[in-house]
Amino acid sequence: MQPMWRSHTDHKHWLPVPILSYCLGMRNNQPIHHQPLHSQSLCGHLSPEKLLTSGSNSTKSAKAHTRRTHHSADQRGPSLGNKRLGIALGLTLGLAGTFLVHGAVSGRNLGSAQASVSDASPVSEASATAQPATPDLATSESTTTHNSGTAELIERNEKYQSNHNDGAGKADSVRWVNRTATSPLVLIAPHATTQIRDGKRKPADLYTGGITEIVADRVGASSLTTTGKVSDWNKNWCTRDDEFTRIIDRLPKNAVIVEIHGMKDSSLDEPVSAGTGDEPSESTDAIVGALQDEFDGHVSQDKFEAESGYTVTDYLQKKGHSVLQIELSRSLRDPKSGQAGETLDHLTRAFSKAADQFPQLSTTPEANGEERLPHLT
Repeated sequence: MQPMWRSHTDHKHWLPVPILSYCLGMRNNQPIHHQPLHSQSLCGHLSPEKLLTSGSNSTKSAKAHTRRTHHSADQRGPSLGNKRLGIALGLTLGLAGTFLVHGAVSGRNLGSAQASVSDASPVSEASATAQPATPDLATSESTTTHNSGTAELIERNEKYQSNHNDGAGKADSVRWVNRTATSPLVLIAPHATTQIRDGKRKPADLYTGGITEIVADRVGASSLTTTGKVSDWNKNWCTRDDEFTRIIDRLPKNAVIVEIHGMKDSSLDEPVSAGTGDEPSESTDAIVGALQDEFDGHVSQDKFEAESGYTVTDYLQKKGHSVLQIELSRSLRDPKSGQAGETLDHLTRAFSKAADQFPQLSTTPEANGEERLPHLT
């Protein structure tokens, strides 16, 4: 590759190769390939200052050349004006060529950089920004979906959170998956959606619907959840007439029923609470023991503030069923806390472990059953 700059031996100045080439071409108005390269005779009668004529001088020379051409159309041979014009045009085109070469190189570099970006995998805004930002609600939820159980919980719970937690279904609608023919375990979320009590809205126990669905599917249990706003039944099971009540009235005698509720983080010292009611059974004892193991002993037995006589546990125990009510703290249920996935795993293992013991255990509620639970204090 020839050098970009070449020496003019007479004046010891450096000129761009494109300019020299164009001057050679302009000599005697002949093409460049007809002229041998003789640097000593190249525009030899012109000074270096003439060779470095500015753009404004080039314009004036061009105008002068035009006037002389009109007056001397038949004149032959190079004139001073012709040479000045040639040199000026040579300078202009030479510099333009230099810039074009530089621009081509720069363009290739820029094009390569753009190609590497477009061919790369998309980069998230969060990873591309070095400065950390406070995540909003959507970002907080997206950061917990690394756990497949948590992602499934968010998806499954959408129908319960629809219409401001009134649920996607019509009033008093339910979701019922009946597996009582193969397993006695029945999981129920009676407050998965908003309910009306004494004419007032009672907030839903968030995420209990999704948790009940997922855990029941994992262990092969039946599941019953509310999917629409629960009507005000005046706290009277005898006059309550909805699909929810009809389903629990038809449960088989050997059913072991677990109500899944939610509570505030500040409600109790422990994140899990188990309520066996007035008449626990050996089967519900097994569930409580398994929960203690899975949650490292952080399970308490407390009397809930739920009104006596209008809980599913109380209602079904009086009908002769084995029933247990558990309360989960908000942190254990909410995907944004980062613990929901582990909660699903703990509940799955606890219910599976207890269900394995059901064939050897009684499902009959006993009035003195609380005496068998010394570990629950």
